[in-house]
Amino acid sequence: MGREVKKPRVDVAGLVRLTQELVRIPSTFAPKAGRSEAPAAALVAQTMRDFDWQVEVEEVAPGRPNVVGTIEGGTSRSPTS
Repeated sequence: MGREVKKPRVDVAGLVRLTQELVRIPSTFAPKAGRSEAPAAALVAQTMRDFDWQVEVEEVAPGRPNVVGTIEGGTSRSPTS
């Protein structure tokens, strides 16, 4: 048949906590009101760093950062090979 695929272990409580934290952060883009997406992006970036992921934050416009996380795969084989 095929090889057995392991399901990733999910920390459900941690996922719920992160979601709650993100929802509580005022992250609408309203520069005149002093609000931006930066606080939510900072939380996402820090969470990724806590997982030892490589993180890049690029501010594409003032107050509008993009967060990109890279996870090392541990193998040189492509998942499609």
